[in-house]
Amino acid sequence: MGLALISFIKGSFCIHVLASVLICLVCLAIYKRWRLFTVSLCTLLLSSAFFWLLARQQLADLPIYYRAVFAISSGYTEAMSGPSMFWQSASHLREVSLFIGAAALALLALPFLNQRFSAATLCRWLLLALFLFLSCKGGFVRHDGGHVIIASVALFLFPFAILLAGPIKERRRQVLAAVIAVICLAASWIILPSAWKTWSNFSAFQRIASGYASLAANLKNSATLPKQFAQNREKLHAEMPLPTFPGTSDIYSYSQGYLFTSGNAWNPRPIFQSYSAYGKHLAAINRDHLLSRNAPDTIFFAVQPIDNRLPALEDGASWPELWSHYRLNSQVGDFLILRKKEASAPLLPQPLAEISGVMGQTVAISDSSRPLLAEIAVKPTLFGKVLNILFKSPGIAIVLQTSDGGIHEHRFITRMAEMPFLLSPYIANTKDFASITRFIQNNTSSNDQVADTFPTVKRFWINVLGGKWAQLCWHKNINIKLFALNTSALVASQPPSSPLPIEAVDSLEKLGDAVGFIDQLSVGGNDGPVRIQAKGWAVDKKARQSPAAFFLKVGNARYFLSLGKERPNLAALGEPNYLRSGFDGVVFFNDLPDGDHEITIEVINQEKTGVYELKRFSSKKFKPGAILRKKDGVAELIFEKALAQ
Repeated sequence: MGLALISFIKGSFCIHVLASVLICLVCLAIYKRWRLFTVSLCTLLLSSAFFWLLARQQLADLPIYYRAVFAISSGYTEAMSGPSMFWQSASHLREVSLFIGAAALALLALPFLNQRFSAATLCRWLLLALFLFLSCKGGFVRHDGGHVIIASVALFLFPFAILLAGPIKERRRQVLAAVIAVICLAASWIILPSAWKTWSNFSAFQRIASGYASLAANLKNSATLPKQFAQNREKLHAEMPLPTFPGTSDIYSYSQGYLFTSGNAWNPRPIFQSYSAYGKHLAAINRDHLLSRNAPDTIFFAVQPIDNRLPALEDGASWPELWSHYRLNSQVGDFLILRKKEASAPLLPQPLAEISGVMGQTVAISDSSRPLLAEIAVKPTLFGKVLNILFKSPGIAIVLQTSDGGIHEHRFITRMAEMPFLLSPYIANTKDFASITRFIQNNTSSNDQVADTFPTVKRFWINVLGGKWAQLCWHKNINIKLFALNTSALVASQPPSSPLPIEAVDSLEKLGDAVGFIDQLSVGGNDGPVRIQAKGWAVDKKARQSPAAFFLKVGNARYFLSLGKERPNLAALGEPNYLRSGFDGVVFFNDLPDGDHEITIEVINQEKTGVYELKRFSSKKFKPGAILRKKDGVAELIFEKALAQ
């Protein structure tokens, strides 16, 4: 049960827990202890479900949690590593060498503590080796004060793990165990002051003692804890007095404590701290959260990159959705207040160019009239992958040269760049994000160019941090896909003050590479604004995916109709990617001129723009096509009839 609980206390422990459980189960299988094997496995599964339900979570969401945790853990090394390798600093080299030396001596001596070798002995050795290996990575991948202590504590606990393995009877083995303990404790103590440089040896004991004293005082005076909690809450709220809004709220990039003390109802995205959304899957589920019916009504937003990362990388895939579906309301401190729009149109990236580049060489950007998104693929070599597993691979930097002559160098996290992020203009802070938000949301003319307002990126290059050996860790060829945001092309339809009657007509079927049905296409509003409602579904057979959005084209004008709606019946056919293949939307026309207007429903894919026409197919007596006819203020749908074939 303890292993299950640990995986919920800190998600990154899941890999350690899973590996430990597998080693133990293999050991039980070797000894054919099938009853204990079954009991252990069932206990782990049932206790995981118990603690998950105790936390008031839905049991169906447990696999989603584990999938996200493993995605976070697998990308941790590159995304959260320190800027340099340990041999580039004398103090870092000393600490890592001490740990590896002490751990290696302890593991090599461990088999000699047992009188005979057995499968159980091997399993114990593997468990302890795994514990030291993961502690080494946890302590020295970032290699700062808060993490080096992980490695220090691991060496401190190692002698106690030896004692738990059973009594050591022979004197020479007892001496060997004592030597191991002294080496581990000495190395632990030498590493510890480097992690907490403000500690003297005496103050370390004082701090440890004060922690236990504080715990005892809290247990003794537990009645005062709510008052202390309220005081701390008020103090934190005074630092950042976020206002309270109806509905639900979320906060970007982190600083959740400010939101907790504001009185708002927290509605977190799946990866609720943006610096942890490293990886295509993690960035995508955060973006999809903004597109779901459970999206927060209010977002408090600040640009808060860590480790000098390129600011646009952290939840960068969600930025176009924030611009599309939220309006900038006001600002408190460094946090922008974004409120959900009642009517919105998505800003879907339009493919602009695909460029093959080389590491270290300049890539020129010619288009500066529109905001540009980019996907950049930088792949590790086999050597780089192995080094990343064993310790960490050298980092990567991106250097941007802007139109105002500025040079900006940032850490570049390759997994974050697998999803589209804003490359140009260059956004450095929350003020810049507010400016580009106003430009996008207020831009109604295609003549407005982003270069007239912002420093755009004219060229950039990507470098590996380190010497020549570091070049061996990354492929020199990189692939760049550029996308343009046409901020003036889409118009969000505005609803009238009162609902209008709807007249239902026949179903339609989608032909071509996309297939689907229009369940309903109707028109209303003879005494006011013309209203067209369309409902149905469509999927792209070639891309095997749900469309990103649907548009209604009337004549030469295109109007946003609907984002992808959930259609569980289609996903149940064995294609989970078809879940969001439905559309259901209404478009209103306040100034539709008299005459015939051809109607087309257009389907827009996520990765590329593909326009497909939904045509009538319910009967051979009708030609494909539908026309919206308005005459003397009366609107109706006309389907052209033809002879039966």
